[in-house]
Amino acid sequence: MNELKQLKARKPELAAKQVGNELVLVPLQGSVADLNEMFTLNEVGSFIWACLDESDSEEEICTKVVEEFDIDAETAQTDVTNFLSDLSKFLLKEQ
Repeated sequence: MNELKQLKARKPELAAKQVGNELVLVPLQGSVADLNEMFTLNEVGSFIWACLDESDSEEEICTKVVEEFDIDAETAQTDVTNFLSDLSKFLLKEQ
């Protein structure tokens, strides 16, 4: 199972709440949020987070980021790769 599929599979284990311009992710332990650990997403991170539901590859997410934010492909690739890496460290650390 690749990293993107693992992230998509673990997504339901987080509660997401919009706070101002940021999306705050909080891990759930059973039905209770673990407020000791949170992951805050800016506008681009929130967009990538939403793309996880409908995208099957990092390249597909990059294309959507380029279209949404009118940035070059190289910047989008760097941003998406860094975001997914950070999210993996947060979500997949127990594995």
